Amino acid sequence: MVTYYRESIWPGGGPIVWTASAGQATPVLQVDVPNGEGVWPAGKVQRIIEEDKEGLHLQILPCGGNAKRHVVVVFLVGYAFRVIEEAMEIAGTRFSEASILAQCQSWTNRETGILVAAEIPQAAALVIQEIPRYGHEEPHYWVFGQLKAAKLSKEVHKPRLEYIEEL
Repeated sequence: MVTYYRESIWPGGGPIVWTASAGQATPVLQVDVPNGEGVWPAGKVQRIIEEDKEGLHLQILPCGGNAKRHVVVVFLVGYAFRVIEEAMEIAGTRFSEASILAQCQSWTNRETGILVAAEIPQAAALVIQEIPRYGHEEPHYWVFGQLKAAKLSKEVHKPRLEYIEEL
């Protein structure tokens, strides 16, 4: 199963060709999707290697994958991001780490784009810390599980996770 998140905790969105600055040679982040649905139960993800192009190019196919394997593809834009690659507790909930398959960031001094593909084992989540522009603000955590996603902060006492139900 492949779930695609484009700047949201809700699956879905169109394709992406993104770079932080048109005038600079920053890495290009690209995602090709078959449609805007965001969830493909038998989907799979391929990495397209382009020798003359710096960055990360992922292609989501609607079929050919293992329905028991949960892969998320996440694209976010903000000031700065950090993928948490160890188990972590946020707001009283412990998250095991996801297995990162591919990741890349494109940045300028004003914004960063991040593209991550990760396999999510049961009871695990992909956790991405969004670092605010000004140091006095609390960072937020984007949490992507097998069938749910949320944007949390550490001071939240009880996380509210939205569930995705397959029909």
